Amino acid sequence: MAKDDADKAVGTSLAQRGLGLLEQAWASQWALRLACAVLFLDMAMMLRVGRGLWQWSAGDMELLRDVGWLSLVVVAFSLSVAIVLPVVLFVLRPLAIYIWYGLVSLLPWLFRPDVRLYQRGIGYVPAQALRDAALREKDPFLFRLYEEYEQTKEAGRVFLVLMIFWFFI
Repeated sequence: MAKDDADKAVGTSLAQRGLGLLEQAWASQWALRLACAVLFLDMAMMLRVGRGLWQWSAGDMELLRDVGWLSLVVVAFSLSVAIVLPVVLFVLRPLAIYIWYGLVSLLPWLFRPDVRLYQRGIGYVPAQALRDAALREKDPFLFRLYEEYEQTKEAGRVFLVLMIFWFFI
């Protein structure tokens, strides 16, 4: 009697797990993970058999009996996704940022925003116009506003340079 109840509990929980996995398959994150796993298995089969998953035949069922090969594929996929990929991205992201800012600084005319798309908002005053007005009127408040703006801009530049430098250390 207790065994029947345990079987029902296991059967119910197994069905619930199956439905839970089916619901997760609709989420984009899980769908992408599944696609990555299938593509990795396809590459592994191409290395082992010379054919991918699209050319799966009845003779390839012997591959499923090869536990060593299957476990090696699972471990290789897990290590590549959990360790190798984050390390590669950790190295490539700062490199891409460094290259992008290098291109922007070397070729500023290519990356200049279109003036027609970025019109000045109401109340916008360019920093140089603010400085000129502060010097012309000898107004310490306007000059202090200009200095605060320039200090903030310089702090942003220093922060950017330090972040790029920190990634390459």
